[in-house]
Amino acid sequence: MTGTVLRWKQMSKPGPTPTCRTLEVRFRGERVTAPHEIIPVWKIGAFVIDTHSHWIPASYARVLEEEGRVDPAVEATRQIVLGAQGAEQLIDLESRFSQMDEAGVEKAVLSIPPPGVGFQDAGRAAQAARAVNEELIQAAERYPDRLRVSITLPLPHAHEAADEVQRVASHELVRGVELFGVTGRFQTDNLEFEPVLQEIANHKLIAQMHPAFEPPADAMRAWGLGGSLGAVFGNSLAAARMILSGTLDRIPDLQLLVTHLAGVLPYLQTRIDDLSGQGDALHDISHYLRERVWTDNCSYHRPALLCAVETMGATRVMTGSDYPFRGTVKRCTDDIADSGLPEADIDLILHRNAEPWFG
Repeated sequence: MTGTVLRWKQMSKPGPTPTCRTLEVRFRGERVTAPHEIIPVWKIGAFVIDTHSHWIPASYARVLEEEGRVDPAVEATRQIVLGAQGAEQLIDLESRFSQMDEAGVEKAVLSIPPPGVGFQDAGRAAQAARAVNEELIQAAERYPDRLRVSITLPLPHAHEAADEVQRVASHELVRGVELFGVTGRFQTDNLEFEPVLQEIANHKLIAQMHPAFEPPADAMRAWGLGGSLGAVFGNSLAAARMILSGTLDRIPDLQLLVTHLAGVLPYLQTRIDDLSGQGDALHDISHYLRERVWTDNCSYHRPALLCAVETMGATRVMTGSDYPFRGTVKRCTDDIADSGLPEADIDLILHRNAEPWFG
């Protein structure tokens, strides 16, 4: 049936270990009645991985509160995150499983929300990164069939950050490294950080660039604009700097996953090519968007998804919900299934692209 999308729904009691699914058939976006046959999950073959799922471990909540007492910037970002939509679910690890089951998501990649642990004191930052990463890994070890980990680093402390990558990168459930798109205190493309990025590449982990939620400019303080616009702009700028600085040329095995549909980069690709050129890189930004950069679908605006797919290619887009900030996990998977993209592209985005990295 041309244009058919197959989706698998949880039929057993929701929980951390799904057991069986039933088939939902969609033809050109419309649900079609299908036999209610129960099918063992191992027969499905392809499954969905949510590459962008946030959690606040107890150790992270504690160190943020402590650091916030001495660093107003940390406290400002902490308040933004804790005041965001869905923030009350950030401390509950298991609550995501029922949403994953409803959406047909087999695995989620855990990462912490901003601001991260890049505290001013290198020792405190390194200690915090170690504690947070241990708790992330322990959570994934409790549910190895459902969870993977994208670790955090104590940047801008390069030596400590490289040590942390080396310490945990070999763990089988660690599949990525979260890099916050900082543009104020430092830039991730600084040459001093290249040994850290090289370690990430050496261990075949993907570098997941996420908005830093830096303290917003005055114009961004009203109406949540710091989160809705400022954070994505900042992450786009940080990613553009990583590309145009030549960092990806000097570290040819480094792959970037720029969250939130790669921010404004696909939409403004030609403008960047025209006005910024190659920068210090070997190619225009358009080349890297198709060859070295990945993204997730967390925008939920169909024209934006189509723009990203047309600009980067369907092979570069993964499923990513930004749980719990953008609504349900099912909203994320529905955004792809109902996009009107060709069936082959939907299959890549929902099932195939994330598997080599996070499966």
